[in-house]
Amino acid sequence: MAHPIGRPSKYKPEYCQQLVEFMSREPYREVQDVFTDKNGNERISSRLVANDPQFITAFARKIDVETSTMYDWGKEHADFHSALICARELQTEFIATNGMNGLFNAQFTKFAAVNMTDWRDKQEVEHSGNVSLSSRMQSLLSDDDKK
Repeated sequence: MAHPIGRPSKYKPEYCQQLVEFMSREPYREVQDVFTDKNGNERISSRLVANDPQFITAFARKIDVETSTMYDWGKEHADFHSALICARELQTEFIATNGMNGLFNAQFTKFAAVNMTDWRDKQEVEHSGNVSLSSRMQSLLSDDDKK
């Protein structure tokens, strides 16, 4: 009987739910600021503050594996693949929610959305058909041939 080569996998099915829970952080929280004027009157003001984002890489460190190992698990285990997809969607929602609420710098939000999600800043256009020279260009070329 052949023995498997390498160390046994650290994969555990419970990592699927743990990953989704880890990435399910609320995007922001409401904080209250108390201001006191010179007469001693208090005024309370509420504002939204972005929570720190969670990253798939941080979850990998938490369970003491390389991020690439987690992506390998996603190829081997359909349930973990689904958890990774959900984790990326949660990360996208986090970025978009805080960006739209003005809690992240606009340039950072755009950079993060383009580089960390499947959002793109440009439109892909596919061209098909033949390209030909315009009649004016053809006449200029034929005039050059006559010289």
